[in-house]
Amino acid sequence: MMPPSVRAEEIIRRMPSGPIRGAEIGVFKGQMSAILLSRLPGLTLYMVDSWAPTEAQPQAYKDCGDFHAGLGAEKQERCYREALAAVRFALDRAVVMRMDSAVAALRVDDGSLDFVFIDADHSLPGVLADIDSWSRKVKPGGLLCGHDYDHPIKTGFGVKAGVDLRASERGWNVTLGADMTWLVRL
Repeated sequence: MMPPSVRAEEIIRRMPSGPIRGAEIGVFKGQMSAILLSRLPGLTLYMVDSWAPTEAQPQAYKDCGDFHAGLGAEKQERCYREALAAVRFALDRAVVMRMDSAVAALRVDDGSLDFVFIDADHSLPGVLADIDSWSRKVKPGGLLCGHDYDHPIKTGFGVKAGVDLRASERGWNVTLGADMTWLVRL
């Protein structure tokens, strides 16, 4: 897997200049958030992650083979603190939402975001739920995108199946970018 800067660049080069609003769903240690906030000075970024320990994760997520779903409370707390530290320089533009993705989506207005990047629960039910919750938050012409499309090793991931299903149902054109990114212009 490539560094988060490669994924971030897929978004950055597609963003307009000036003030923009976006969301990263699945923040982990905040590396990609920090890159986005540093390279896009007009960005207000919703950073959404539960940072929940394995016992609080959905069974389908644990079963899909994503190591994040197996992290204990102490490790998740460390990742949360690292994410806060990573974006300390831009806390006036970072909205950290330590909660379930669907709950966070309810707190963001429909049609208010220029982009949403999904890299959280990689199970098929999780991917579908994130797409359903967050696609309506993207303004017309905005970008819905994510990571781990057609992962060559993690065969239990449901990202490709979920993205392809929703794209087929909604008539979306999926573009593929570097490091297994997928992008849809809504």
